[in-house]
Amino acid sequence: VFKELEKALSYETPSAFFKVLSACGADARVFPMLSHSTHTTHDNEFEFLDRLNTYNPVIKFAVWLHNERVDTIEQLCQHIKCPKEYTQLATLTSQWRVIADQLEQQDAEGVLAFFNRTDALRRKERFEQLLAIFVLLGIEVEPIKQLCDQLGSIDIASLDKSNIAKAIQDKKLSIIALFYNSTK
Repeated sequence: VFKELEKALSYETPSAFFKVLSACGADARVFPMLSHSTHTTHDNEFEFLDRLNTYNPVIKFAVWLHNERVDTIEQLCQHIKCPKEYTQLATLTSQWRVIADQLEQQDAEGVLAFFNRTDALRRKERFEQLLAIFVLLGIEVEPIKQLCDQLGSIDIASLDKSNIAKAIQDKKLSIIALFYNSTK
């Protein structure tokens, strides 16, 4: 099932795949854990995938599932035997898209949690994919990129070595606070 889904998502019009599944009633059997209120049989939902400015099936997969709960995405991915890359990006999208869209309304600890839990500084390629998904969902990512660059440029050597983990966290929190104070 996953290989067919992946192939469909790599095409220009993945909506055809979903429409066929829906028309013959197979969608409920293939994806039983998906909420029918989120994934209706309405054509517009599937055609949204056609209009995405990407042929990357991993990104389209995450966009398709962005309104689902993390546990539902994990169940689906286990059910259809998705590769880890698909599962991780889809769950990160679901978990963090609202926070990313309202990042300026979060406190410094919430913003730091976003960067830490998305592993933005260590898994840069995956984080770039996550930002690309956010752009496709209409989320402004430029402030996120700027802040990520600033957090990544911390001079670790200049920090107090006696409790380096706390020193790094404190420095990141001060950068976040300064960033948001300068943009207001």
